[in-house]
Amino acid sequence: MNHGRPAPGVGAGLDEARRTGLRPKPFDVEYLITLCEKARREIALLRIEDRLEERTHELRESEERWRNSSRASPTPCSSAR
Repeated sequence: MNHGRPAPGVGAGLDEARRTGLRPKPFDVEYLITLCEKARREIALLRIEDRLEERTHELRESEERWRNSSRASPTPCSSAR
């Protein structure tokens, strides 16, 4: 259990920054928003890709079931293409 004490080495970077007078660089809010939007779009595209693969698999299974049932049927079945 830590009891509120930082782990050894934690904050050493802050101590160094204080000694040398370095300050963290400010970040550009617009750039951060742009990165978030890009990440959101990429995630959405990955979800679409996953869903497309899932639906393609379902379609292939459905076609296979239809083919199997039409082959087993004593009455010929056909489909118009």
